[in-house]
Amino acid sequence: AALVPAARNVTWAALPVNGVEGYQALTTYRLGAWAAAMEMIEARPWTGFGPGSYAQESQRMRLQAELRWRSRLLPPPTGTTFVVAHQDYLQLAAEAGLPVLCSVLLAAGALVGGLLRAAHSPGAVEPLALLGVLTAGAVSALAWFPLQIPLTAVMLLWAAGRAWRLLAQPPAEPG
Repeated sequence: AALVPAARNVTWAALPVNGVEGYQALTTYRLGAWAAAMEMIEARPWTGFGPGSYAQESQRMRLQAELRWRSRLLPPPTGTTFVVAHQDYLQLAAEAGLPVLCSVLLAAGALVGGLLRAAHSPGAVEPLALLGVLTAGAVSALAWFPLQIPLTAVMLLWAAGRAWRLLAQPPAEPG
C-alpha cells in the first residue's frame, strides 16, 4: 500500500498511527530512508549508484520520493540525516544493483539450505549455532544495518565463512 498513493492514503488513514507522520515516528523515521533507497533502485536497477553512494544520494532521492508519494517524509526531529538506509537489502540494491542483491540472496539461501541439511545429522550443534547467528543477522538487516557496524559485520562474516567451510568438508563416514 505504501507504493500506491490512493491505497496508501486510505489504508494509512484508517490505522491508529495517524498516517505517514505516525508511521515515520513508529519506524523511527526510516520511511524516508527506505523511500530514498527505492528511488535509487528505480533510477539504476542494474548497476546501482556505486558502493557507499547512499549517503550522497539519499537526500535528493528522498525528496523525489516525497514528490512521487505526495507525502512529506521528514528526517528525524533531531535534524540529522541518515547515511545508511536502515535496511541492508535495500541499500545493497541501491548501491550495487538488483543483480548483486539477487546473487547475495541466492548465496545466502544456499548457505541456509546447506546448514539445515547439516543440522539433521546427530550431534550437529555447530550448524545450528551458525544458522542461529546468520538468521539473526538476516532478520536484523530488515530494519537495521548489521553489515555496516564493524563488530556485527565481523561476527556475521565469520559465521558465514565458517558455515561455507563446514559445508565444503566431506561428510564424516559413519563408523
